[in-house]
Amino acid sequence: MKYDSTKLLRLCSEKLFKVDHTDPYNMKVDYLPWELLFLIKRIAIESGIVCKNGVPQEKDLIKIINAIKEMTNAPTEFLKLHGPNVAPKFLRTIAFQQFWAQKGLNSHDLGRTLWLLTDKKSKVSPLEPQFVQQTKMSFSDYLQSMFALYTQFKTDQYLPCDSVRQLKTVFPEEHIDFLVDEMRCDLVELKAFFKGPISKINSIGFQIHEPSILWKKPLFSFENHLMCYSTLLLETFFLEFPFKILKSADEKVYFKAIGDSFELYISELMRWANVKFKNELELKNELSDESRKVADFVI
Repeated sequence: MKYDSTKLLRLCSEKLFKVDHTDPYNMKVDYLPWELLFLIKRIAIESGIVCKNGVPQEKDLIKIINAIKEMTNAPTEFLKLHGPNVAPKFLRTIAFQQFWAQKGLNSHDLGRTLWLLTDKKSKVSPLEPQFVQQTKMSFSDYLQSMFALYTQFKTDQYLPCDSVRQLKTVFPEEHIDFLVDEMRCDLVELKAFFKGPISKINSIGFQIHEPSILWKKPLFSFENHLMCYSTLLLETFFLEFPFKILKSADEKVYFKAIGDSFELYISELMRWANVKFKNELELKNELSDESRKVADFVI
């Protein structure tokens, strides 16, 4: 590699962080997030292979991005074809990163996550004991500690490790340490992280449009600092981590409990909206046949 891997990765991340904080309706964005994420992945994978110490400048980054654009125009090949499915194939291929980049964290997401994962003293299998067993904290503790870390990176991309130590004076030290360890990777660990899951897509032209797995490790660790690649990646971790850790603990228990909890969530929403409906149990009772498959709800 011509440039120092860490310096080039940081330059990409700084541009990515800037894109996060740019008006989404601004059509003059210099960089596309999925191109930068693809480049971060390639930097990590290629790091350590005859790396030089060159310091990359923005003009160098622009050249690399232009080269990526030439290699990753595979979805546009659909447009050269004929038939009714041409446009849907093209749009579906490029939609994944587009939709991800448009989403932001809001109170509705957090409220729904807390509602789904806490025990409501019902017949739903409680997931919180499993979460506590895996993380040594309750859902409520997780949300508070994670929100404290999230706000640190909301406007500042770099955080000295000393600042993390200050959080430990307010929140339990073991909670902060656990979350930071879950989120961070140095360059060596990042290389192993990206080499772990094998992409099902062989074409580099299509790989750029894969949803990035970097949300699972949204912080880069270097020289006693933590760097957030992207606020959107951090927000995705915030919402997805509880489900990820519970699913990995016991898939069968997780899917049963989360399915039952989600049905209760939908029921509460419809009751709140004064919508008349019948649930699955009521439908089976009316049919006098509990073995028959019916819809979860009928409005």
